[in-house]
Amino acid sequence: MRPADPEAIRREAAALRRMIAGAAGMVALHRGALDAINVYPVPDGDTGSNLGRTLSGAASAAAEADDERLIERVTEAALSAARGSSGVIGSQWLRGFLGAVAESGAGAPGLRAALSAGADA
Repeated sequence: MRPADPEAIRREAAALRRMIAGAAGMVALHRGALDAINVYPVPDGDTGSNLGRTLSGAASAAAEADDERLIERVTEAALSAARGSSGVIGSQWLRGFLGAVAESGAGAPGLRAALSAGADA
């Protein structure tokens, strides 16, 4: 993470943990709807399930990681937990997003760059 101040690192790590846990919770809540709209590359109905596994792995790693290694641990866990195309794509989006957060921080200006970097990844 960008900030050198230990308190700033703690705050940003806490914010990232909440974001990742929230994303995992939202995908879990809407898994059925995500499964139902799945059409790429084949309509096998598992997009929500695969994204859910990916984000659940990321959230578990976030909860256990120390602040200094949070981004590294989360990106590794997301890829390890990824299943199917949607899981791998989601893990790569998360890798790009978190890589930009590491450079720019988790404040509003950093989030704009992070969202763009996630899409680019």
